[in-house]
Amino acid sequence: MPAKEIQGGDVIGAQVRRAVVGSISLAVVFTLWVVLSKESRTVEAQLPWQDDPFDILTSFDFVLPPVVVAVIVTRSVVLSSPGPTPIRRALELLRACAVLMALCGVTELSYWVAVLLGLHRSEWDTSTGWAIGGLSVLSVATVGAGMWLARATGAIRKSGQPSPHPDWLDDAVAAAVIVAGVSGPLRNPAQHFVVWVDQHVVALIRRRPALAGLALATVLSLPFVIVKWRVEHYPAVLLVLSFLLPVEAICAALWVAGRIISIPASARRQHPLGSTVAVGGCLGGVAVFAFHDALLTHPNPSGALLLLLGASLAAAVLTLFTYLALKRARH
Repeated sequence: MPAKEIQGGDVIGAQVRRAVVGSISLAVVFTLWVVLSKESRTVEAQLPWQDDPFDILTSFDFVLPPVVVAVIVTRSVVLSSPGPTPIRRALELLRACAVLMALCGVTELSYWVAVLLGLHRSEWDTSTGWAIGGLSVLSVATVGAGMWLARATGAIRKSGQPSPHPDWLDDAVAAAVIVAGVSGPLRNPAQHFVVWVDQHVVALIRRRPALAGLALATVLSLPFVIVKWRVEHYPAVLLVLSFLLPVEAICAALWVAGRIISIPASARRQHPLGSTVAVGGCLGGVAVFAFHDALLTHPNPSGALLLLLGASLAAAVLTLFTYLALKRARH
């Protein structure tokens, strides 16, 4: 019977740990590099990728890689516990790391496009050279981390077939139990709270994953909007745009990533009409908005908001007709 577990001390276990640690380390360095270059006005003004559509990827790198890293670290708590590791857990961790590398890789590739096009060439200076040098190092590191992931994934697949459990939500609860067990005087209430979360919140996520994704996207977007409101004093139209754009992007990214790494376990098998159409609208809206400078003759907040809403609606309708046509073709 094919093995369903791997031993933490064997060669495959070491490959998995190296791939996971390498991916997390690269993502942390990449995110810090993006944030520091973006937040430094002097540096940003000399970058070839300072404008959309490149800048929209930069903005999402503030949120998406840290979220995926947090998910990976949560499951790694269980992975580091004594005893053999289920193949499913190791394989899905590697898938999550692949999503993380894809997020970094897509942004790096877009930056290279900006460099090759020579955008803002007249403004390049020494800081531009340092930024391109950093991009070169990160690009090579991303390829290296991807090779580690490929080797570890291949070794896992050859070692046996994954079992149905545990999935991500099972391991999230298990990680919470481990943390609650070392909470000292708060141990008992912490354990009771974990049980309540498992019975109510986790059960709701399993039943309504799209709703859970929307809630998480809203929570992640609100701090950004609050800063724009309280610190930068954005007008109402810009605040609405600043809220809808990240919510749409994060919802779509969570849906795609969830299907790749199976959060929840049924995500790869389910094709619900409502969430598919909604995600199609989100993807289309964000993709079109990324080129709003070129599409709008006279860019302004109202026009940008209408562009986002109109593109989202059009993409949703297109997704609906495509979904129904494919469903009819199958029957």
